[in-house]
Amino acid sequence: MDVYLDSFKFSPAPRQKISYNNPRVLAKLDIPGAAPSYQDMGEDGTVVSWSGVLTGNAYASAVQLENMKNTGKPVQLRVTDCPELSIPVRISKFEWDFVRKDYVSYSIELFGEPPESPLEPVIVSKNTSSVQSVTVTPVKTYTVVAGDTLWAISSRFLSKPTRWTEIAKLNGIADERKLQIGTVLKIPS
Repeated sequence: MDVYLDSFKFSPAPRQKISYNNPRVLAKLDIPGAAPSYQDMGEDGTVVSWSGVLTGNAYASAVQLENMKNTGKPVQLRVTDCPELSIPVRISKFEWDFVRKDYVSYSIELFGEPPESPLEPVIVSKNTSSVQSVTVTPVKTYTVVAGDTLWAISSRFLSKPTRWTEIAKLNGIADERKLQIGTVLKIPS
């Protein structure tokens, strides 16, 4: 398994495990004199973390990762054996211990942006006091190529591989295993 942040390759690969956390946000509404109510606010951002060592030109590699963190710009996480973990992220934490110029131990934490929720504007009619909810979901398209899966496409475009069912539903795909090369898919944004 190889792990990359943009073109930076972690060599050797992360130690033992990569932690992947994808929490949901729940809001508790306390109303005096009534039982509390909970509202599901949707998925929060994905947190990916691991620890390891850098070898070879380890000090320069640690400085490069520190600079990537300090820019705050998104980078692409790629895990070769698990494409569903490959998402755009920002480096939220990079802690390192300088042992020698050719050996640095580190721990890193990455934050993937939460998925965009569908736009749900509330429209008030001028003639009546009724309120309507209209869902507006702009779409983009993607043409399926060899080796594509809905899981990987969802990870690439929606930042969450688990949202593949949204793509399947939007495109009327009944069997996700029969994805045809050349099919133009609508991707919700």
